[in-house]
Amino acid sequence: MNFLSVEALQLEERYGNIRDLKRRVIEPAVEQINEHFPLWVKWSQRKTGRRVSHFVFTFGEKTDKKASGITDKRRKPKRTASADQGSQGVLFGIPRHLIEQQARPGESYEDAALRLLQKKRDQAVEAEQA
Repeated sequence: MNFLSVEALQLEERYGNIRDLKRRVIEPAVEQINEHFPLWVKWSQRKTGRRVSHFVFTFGEKTDKKASGITDKRRKPKRTASADQGSQGVLFGIPRHLIEQQARPGESYEDAALRLLQKKRDQAVEAEQA
């Protein structure tokens, strides 16, 4: 749960009435996030006395992406081998020994495999354009 104070937004001068801030900024933004992103957002307000002092935002990942109409093209490819297979396995369709050969110092297997996949995709796009 994340707390965000009203003062942190620095919008007191622009939205003198908290009702306008909620109606014109927060509610449309939350609706757009819930409609277009693979995340859900809920929000509430906290009061100190009669004054709104904080907004509380709760975020989470949507579980049923097909039902919400969201397709995430940036989704990571699924692993084709478990991590306990050691150097004999395959990660994202790339043999581990190739990942080990081309990995940068301190780079995880997953990061190296994803970098190699992106490099391969970039080369394919360049070849199509040529």
